[in-house]
Amino acid sequence: MTRLTGQNAPVVTYAIIGVCVLVFIVQTVGDLLGFQVTNALRYAGAYSYPASVSGAFEPWRMFTSIFAHANILHLLLNMYTLFIFGSVLEPMLGRVRYLALFLISGFAGSLGVLLIASPVVPVVGASGAIFGLFGAFFIIQRRLGATPPRCWCCSRSTWASGSSPGSTSPGRPMSADSSAACW
Repeated sequence: MTRLTGQNAPVVTYAIIGVCVLVFIVQTVGDLLGFQVTNALRYAGAYSYPASVSGAFEPWRMFTSIFAHANILHLLLNMYTLFIFGSVLEPMLGRVRYLALFLISGFAGSLGVLLIASPVVPVVGASGAIFGLFGAFFIIQRRLGATPPRCWCCSRSTWASGSSPGSTSPGRPMSADSSAACW
């Protein structure tokens, strides 16, 4: 528990969660009052084209959409996942690198939307950033010599148990024998 509240607490993770919750509250209240806050934060590929083509050149939306969420379930699932992986990754990477990883991953998710999705379909959410954290987690685990579980749903370190994925105890890499067989 001191790992989550002590000197090495994942403060950047807590700050990102706080910003996302605050943005969601502003979205909800603003939208109820008719200010269309969500529309101002969401990203679609058309916002990355020159204004002469799309009518609005607003590339900053590639970042603002990371902190906005579509509904309460979307927010809760993303923030839970961010808490789980952020609690593990932030102490490993350090605060500045972790924040850079989160923002660059979120930007990469927006680039994916720009390249793959329809330019008129808007998106919100931290999912792109969280998938970047997934990738970093697996790369770090492999670098540390840990064997990722073959099946997280059967692993002794699943999300349901409340421990961080891929570790037998907070801050320690998973050993090859800590993963339960799936078949």
